[in-house]
Amino acid sequence: MWQLRIRNKLRKIINKFPKKDSERIHDLIKQMSINPYDGDIHKLSGNENVWRRRTGSYRIFYELILEERILHVFNIERRNSNTY
Repeated sequence: MWQLRIRNKLRKIINKFPKKDSERIHDLIKQMSINPYDGDIHKLSGNENVWRRRTGSYRIFYELILEERILHVFNIERRNSNTY
């Protein structure tokens, strides 16, 4: 099991999402602490241990600190026409 770290500011942002979306994101982050390599993930180029996971129209960005088994969620964005 991975130790989960989420910035306090990010927790507040998640709580402002629609209730159904915020519940889904909270559940998914809990699942990620068990296995961060499961699901629709993509390793971001240019960074050693930074990943992106898709869930619906949201993207969860996280870093894995392998030596300490830490999953650090640092950003969540809603995908729109300007995202890519």
